[in-house]
Amino acid sequence: MAPTQWECAAWEPEGSAMIGRTLSAGIAAVYVAGAYAYVGGERAFAAAVAVIFPLACIWFPEELGRYTGPLGLRGYIQKRTPGAFVAFGGWVLLTVIGIFWLLRVLGGYGSTWDWFRY
Repeated sequence: MAPTQWECAAWEPEGSAMIGRTLSAGIAAVYVAGAYAYVGGERAFAAAVAVIFPLACIWFPEELGRYTGPLGLRGYIQKRTPGAFVAFGGWVLLTVIGIFWLLRVLGGYGSTWDWFRY
């Protein structure tokens, strides 16, 4: 059975969501490409893993915000989180990764991408 127009529309981001997805994917690509250029494939893979969760928060905030239930070993989410908060948290995490990298580069602390090692 073919999907209805409503089901197809649910998968297509609108306006600012599309801009946010494109911008976040571009920033993540710069992080991964920078890691690859400076220290090689192993660290580039670590950089890609580091940006997966922030990208998921930015790309799918409503879906992640709907989750309630256990979180880790001790935590439990009892209420849904508004999608805007989830997306904001994703942008904060993605920005913190970039700020941390810039501080390492501009401050000259060891290898530029050492923080992707662990």
